[in-house]
Amino acid sequence: MTVPDYDFRCEDCERRLLLHWRSVADYATATPRCPHCGSDALTRLIGRVGVSGGERDYASMSSADMLSVLEGEDPGEVQAMQRQVHESGDNNRLD
Repeated sequence: MTVPDYDFRCEDCERRLLLHWRSVADYATATPRCPHCGSDALTRLIGRVGVSGGERDYASMSSADMLSVLEGEDPGEVQAMQRQVHESGDNNRLD
């Protein structure tokens, strides 16, 4: 089972936090506090959502979509995109 991680921003000290819980049920009943200043004035941040599925067709992505992959925090996805785009370029070369 995956341990839930949630991103927050403290409204008092303005720090960004990553907090962990043992389960979703623990998170649901928790009152999270900032570990830096102790405040409970936290705003949950919603980031990108990763969805598992079939292999993506990176070679046909727009440059904006590719930039989104590069700015993401998944080095495996960046590597897969680079490999696929490189292979696609090899297949489309004029010799």
